[in-house]
Amino acid sequence: MVKCPTHHVALTRLLFSSHSLAIEPLQWAERRRPPVHHHLRLCCFCLQDAENEVHAILTCNVHEPIIVARTHFLSQLPSLGAAVPTHPPPGHSQLDFFRVLLGWPQVLPSLAQLVHVVLSEYEQYPVYIQQ
Repeated sequence: MVKCPTHHVALTRLLFSSHSLAIEPLQWAERRRPPVHHHLRLCCFCLQDAENEVHAILTCNVHEPIIVARTHFLSQLPSLGAAVPTHPPPGHSQLDFFRVLLGWPQVLPSLAQLVHVVLSEYEQYPVYIQQ
């Protein structure tokens, strides 16, 4: 399915919550910091929503390299199959859309590439901790 090792690792890390997006590391207490409540684990780029997997991959519209990678990914979807969805159906969330994309084997290599780019970008910046 995903032949590129770095993309495979990125997708696996995302699916098993073994990544550095704020949603994960801030749930644990550290030496001088208590756990941060879910709604306060804000995205380091937009500071608007919780920095979780779906926000980082599909909805954050502030960091240009991620926007470019996501736009490229979404533009590839129609060429991967006529039935592959290109956006969430009415009444469904971005999480539902992400889950649907994971169910399409022909989408996984492109999705894994997007995940790799997104996680790489987030890893370059410190996790935002509200004071």
